[in-house]
Amino acid sequence: VAAAVDGDTILLLEGTFDEGLEPIVLSKSVRIMGSSRGPGVPPPSLASPPNSPVVVTTSRTGSPNRRPGGEETHRPEVSTLRAILVASDGHGSINGLTLGLPHEATEIHNQADANQNNPVAFAALLAEPENGDGDNPDDPQNGPLRCLAVTRVARWAIEDCRIVGGLRAGSRSELAVIGCHLSRDPRSMGLPASTGVLVQGSARCLVRTCVVDGFERSGVTCQHAAELWCDHSCVAGNALTGIKCTSRASCVVTHSSLLRNGHFGMLIRDRARASLLACEISDNSSVGIACISKAATRLRGCEISGNEGFGLVCQHEGRTFVEQCRVEKNGGAGVMVTQEAE
Repeated sequence: VAAAVDGDTILLLEGTFDEGLEPIVLSKSVRIMGSSRGPGVPPPSLASPPNSPVVVTTSRTGSPNRRPGGEETHRPEVSTLRAILVASDGHGSINGLTLGLPHEATEIHNQADANQNNPVAFAALLAEPENGDGDNPDDPQNGPLRCLAVTRVARWAIEDCRIVGGLRAGSRSELAVIGCHLSRDPRSMGLPASTGVLVQGSARCLVRTCVVDGFERSGVTCQHAAELWCDHSCVAGNALTGIKCTSRASCVVTHSSLLRNGHFGMLIRDRARASLLACEISDNSSVGIACISKAATRLRGCEISGNEGFGLVCQHEGRTFVEQCRVEKNGGAGVMVTQEAE
């Protein structure tokens, strides 16, 4: 990274690269790519044509991964980068990697992880905060590390990657996450973040054709004045909620599935605004969608079904508009409107 200049491509060959706890600052417009060569194919030549913008690292240990159907896949699993990346500037991209936290992150954050993952009472989640804004436990002080943090005015894209450890976009940055799988992998040496994707400050984030599952709190959280677009994605099996939109944030969710999350499929609160189009919100442990504390939500063409509690809850001056939706087979009432909501 230090040797690269704007426009370069950094190629990681096969293997695992553990870069330790020292953050790697990405401040140039570069592209970081994993290896995609198949078995029996010789590695690309290290000799580059004149003026070729390629920086190549040396290979370490690594082996291909086999899918259940027998088809071998070498990208992104073939190149694993364990590091803490901080993108503070530039317009760059990361493609075809498995991203994880460094081995040392396990020891440092064992205690922090134990303290930050206490069970959250369901009643407390629906309670109106006294200050009207609520707290933001997804990003506590000295909180969990993340594989990639995009900040300041950086604009970065991450595509075709396996991510164990979470992503964060803050300040006025922009982040696009496309075709990625974010999850908590118990086999990982590093501890994953409590939230898969955290968008805050005045950042803007696009999550498209992704799977986000198995995190200790929310799959995706958008807060403060941030903006989120989630399209053709599946957010499932997270302990608290699939997507949380809070503290005046704005979220647009289209053609996506919010399934089997611990409490909510989606939680919108504290003057946040959300729009859902053609989404499936099903089989969540408590409520499909909750709109509370002066938040506003618009639903069109969605299916809300099979949730163990209510399908839709609107309370504490929340406002929800429902059009051409199917709300059925939920454990409680399909729609509950209370406490000056409409």
